[in-house]
Amino acid sequence: MKRILSALILSLILCSSVFAQRAVIIQLPSGQLLGVAYTPSGTVVLTEVTIIKLPDPTPTPPPVTVGKRDIGIIHESGLVTERQASLHVLIRTNPAFVEWLKSKGHRVFILDQDGKDRSGQSSPVTQRFIKTKPATQKFPAIVILDQSSGAGLYAGDLPTDMTVDGITELVKRHGG
Repeated sequence: MKRILSALILSLILCSSVFAQRAVIIQLPSGQLLGVAYTPSGTVVLTEVTIIKLPDPTPTPPPVTVGKRDIGIIHESGLVTERQASLHVLIRTNPAFVEWLKSKGHRVFILDQDGKDRSGQSSPVTQRFIKTKPATQKFPAIVILDQSSGAGLYAGDLPTDMTVDGITELVKRHGG
Protein backbone atom coordinates (compact mmCIF):
# COMPACT_ATOMS: atom_id res chain seq x y z
CA MET A 1 0.00 0.00 0.00
CA LYS A 2 2.83 2.41 0.90
CA ARG A 3 4.51 1.87 -2.45
CA ILE A 4 1.28 2.31 -4.42
CA LEU A 5 0.43 5.49 -2.55
CA SER A 6 4.00 6.79 -2.92
CA ALA A 7 4.03 6.00 -6.62
CA LEU A 8 0.74 7.80 -7.07
CA ILE A 9 1.99 10.88 -5.23
CA LEU A 10 5.30 10.83 -7.10
CA SER A 11 3.57 10.40 -10.43
CA LEU A 12 1.21 13.28 -9.78
CA ILE A 13 3.96 15.60 -8.60
CA LEU A 14 6.58 14.74 -11.20
CA CYS A 15 4.30 14.23 -14.17
CA SER A 16 2.58 17.55 -13.65
CA SER A 17 5.80 19.47 -13.06
CA VAL A 18 8.29 17.96 -15.51
CA PHE A 19 6.12 15.78 -17.75
CA ALA A 20 7.95 12.57 -16.87
CA GLN A 21 7.65 9.60 -19.18
CA ARG A 22 8.40 7.11 -16.45
CA ALA A 23 8.73 7.28 -12.68
CA VAL A 24 9.90 4.69 -10.16
CA ILE A 25 10.40 4.61 -6.43
CA ILE A 26 13.59 3.24 -4.94
CA GLN A 27 13.99 2.31 -1.29
CA LEU A 28 17.50 2.91 0.00
CA PRO A 29 19.08 0.57 2.61
CA SER A 30 18.40 3.31 5.19
CA GLY A 31 14.67 2.98 4.49
CA GLN A 32 14.46 6.35 2.76
CA LEU A 33 12.36 6.39 -0.40
CA LEU A 34 13.53 8.24 -3.49
CA GLY A 35 11.53 8.97 -6.57
CA VAL A 36 13.28 8.81 -9.91
CA ALA A 37 11.62 10.25 -12.99
CA TYR A 38 12.82 10.30 -16.58
CA THR A 39 11.69 13.19 -18.77
CA PRO A 40 11.29 13.07 -22.56
CA SER A 41 14.52 15.08 -22.95
CA GLY A 42 16.45 12.44 -20.96
CA THR A 43 16.74 14.41 -17.74
CA VAL A 44 16.66 12.38 -14.54
CA VAL A 45 14.81 13.96 -11.62
CA LEU A 46 15.36 12.70 -8.06
CA THR A 47 13.10 13.61 -5.18
CA GLU A 48 12.46 12.29 -1.69
CA VAL A 49 9.11 10.58 -1.33
CA THR A 50 6.95 11.23 1.70
CA ILE A 51 4.43 8.62 2.82
CA ILE A 52 1.02 10.02 3.63
CA LYS A 53 -1.21 7.78 5.74
CA LEU A 54 -4.76 7.77 4.48
CA PRO A 55 -7.51 7.86 7.11
CA ASP A 56 -9.30 4.62 7.94
CA PRO A 57 -12.36 4.47 5.63
CA THR A 58 -14.54 3.23 8.49
CA PRO A 59 -13.60 5.20 11.60
CA THR A 60 -14.31 3.45 14.85
CA PRO A 61 -17.09 5.11 16.81
CA PRO A 62 -16.07 6.80 20.03
CA PRO A 63 -16.55 4.63 23.11
CA VAL A 64 -19.86 4.97 24.88
CA THR A 65 -19.43 6.68 28.23
CA VAL A 66 -21.41 5.01 30.98
CA GLY A 67 -23.51 7.29 33.14
CA LYS A 68 -26.90 8.49 34.23
CA ARG A 69 -29.39 9.08 31.43
CA ASP A 70 -32.51 11.15 30.90
CA ILE A 71 -34.97 9.33 28.64
CA GLY A 72 -37.62 11.38 26.88
CA ILE A 73 -40.70 9.79 25.39
CA ILE A 74 -42.15 12.58 23.25
CA HIS A 75 -45.60 12.32 21.70
CA GLU A 76 -48.47 14.38 20.39
CA SER A 77 -51.23 14.15 23.01
CA GLY A 78 -54.08 14.04 20.53
CA LEU A 79 -52.47 11.15 18.65
CA VAL A 80 -51.54 8.75 21.47
CA THR A 81 -52.67 5.23 20.61
CA GLU A 82 -53.97 2.72 23.15
CA ARG A 83 -50.71 0.78 22.86
CA GLN A 84 -48.63 3.93 23.52
CA ALA A 85 -50.80 4.82 26.51
CA SER A 86 -50.23 1.30 27.88
CA LEU A 87 -46.47 1.75 27.46
CA HIS A 88 -46.66 5.06 29.32
CA VAL A 89 -48.40 3.30 32.22
CA LEU A 90 -45.84 0.46 32.24
CA ILE A 91 -42.97 2.93 32.25
CA ARG A 92 -44.33 4.36 35.49
CA THR A 93 -45.52 1.15 37.13
CA ASN A 94 -43.46 -1.87 35.97
CA PRO A 95 -41.60 -2.80 39.19
CA ALA A 96 -38.49 -4.23 37.50
CA PHE A 97 -38.18 -1.24 35.15
CA VAL A 98 -38.76 1.33 37.89
CA GLU A 99 -36.17 -0.41 40.12
CA TRP A 100 -33.65 -0.55 37.26
CA LEU A 101 -34.12 3.18 36.62
CA LYS A 102 -33.60 3.99 40.31
CA SER A 103 -30.54 1.74 40.62
CA LYS A 104 -28.84 3.44 37.66
CA GLY A 105 -29.99 6.98 38.48
CA HIS A 106 -31.86 7.30 35.16
CA ARG A 107 -34.95 9.45 34.75
CA VAL A 108 -37.84 9.06 32.31
CA PHE A 109 -39.93 11.96 31.03
CA ILE A 110 -43.15 11.34 29.12
CA LEU A 111 -43.78 14.60 27.31
CA ASP A 112 -46.21 16.20 24.91
CA GLN A 113 -44.33 17.85 22.06
CA ASP A 114 -46.35 21.03 22.69
CA GLY A 115 -45.94 20.86 26.48
CA LYS A 116 -46.24 24.16 28.34
CA ASP A 117 -45.06 25.13 31.80
CA ARG A 118 -47.31 26.78 34.43
CA SER A 119 -46.86 30.20 32.85
CA GLY A 120 -48.00 28.90 29.45
CA GLN A 121 -44.52 29.01 27.95
CA SER A 122 -42.95 26.13 26.08
CA SER A 123 -41.66 23.69 28.71
CA PRO A 124 -37.86 23.87 29.11
CA VAL A 125 -37.79 20.13 29.88
CA THR A 126 -39.64 19.33 26.66
CA GLN A 127 -37.43 21.71 24.67
CA ARG A 128 -34.29 19.99 26.04
CA PHE A 129 -35.38 16.77 24.38
CA ILE A 130 -36.90 18.27 21.22
CA LYS A 131 -33.76 20.26 20.35
CA THR A 132 -31.80 16.97 20.32
CA LYS A 133 -34.23 15.36 17.91
CA PRO A 134 -33.72 15.99 14.17
CA ALA A 135 -36.32 18.38 12.76
CA THR A 136 -37.51 15.67 10.36
CA GLN A 137 -38.09 13.20 13.22
CA LYS A 138 -41.73 12.27 13.60
CA PHE A 139 -43.61 11.66 16.82
CA PRO A 140 -43.74 9.59 18.92
CA ALA A 141 -40.00 9.66 19.49
CA ILE A 142 -37.54 8.50 22.11
CA VAL A 143 -34.55 10.67 23.02
CA ILE A 144 -31.69 9.73 25.35
CA LEU A 145 -29.57 12.46 26.96
CA ASP A 146 -26.53 12.30 29.21
CA GLN A 147 -27.64 13.76 32.56
CA SER A 148 -24.32 15.40 33.41
CA SER A 149 -23.61 17.12 30.08
CA GLY A 150 -27.05 17.26 28.49
CA ALA A 151 -25.52 15.80 25.32
CA GLY A 152 -27.88 13.99 22.99
CA LEU A 153 -26.90 10.33 22.73
CA TYR A 154 -29.83 8.99 20.73
CA ALA A 155 -32.97 10.24 19.00
CA GLY A 156 -35.26 7.96 17.05
CA ASP A 157 -38.77 6.86 16.34
CA LEU A 158 -40.60 5.14 19.16
CA PRO A 159 -41.66 1.85 17.55
CA THR A 160 -45.30 0.91 17.98
CA ASP A 161 -44.21 -2.40 19.53
CA MET A 162 -41.73 -0.84 22.02
CA THR A 163 -41.69 -2.38 25.48
CA VAL A 164 -40.02 -1.41 28.76
CA ASP A 165 -37.46 -4.15 28.04
CA GLY A 166 -36.82 -2.54 24.65
CA ILE A 167 -36.29 0.84 26.31
CA THR A 168 -33.92 -0.78 28.82
CA GLU A 169 -31.82 -2.34 26.03
CA LEU A 170 -31.75 0.92 24.05
CA VAL A 171 -30.57 2.88 27.07
CA LYS A 172 -27.91 0.24 27.85
CA ARG A 173 -26.58 0.50 24.29
CA HIS A 174 -26.12 4.22 24.88
CA GLY A 175 -24.21 3.93 28.13
CA GLY A 176 -27.04 3.56 30.59
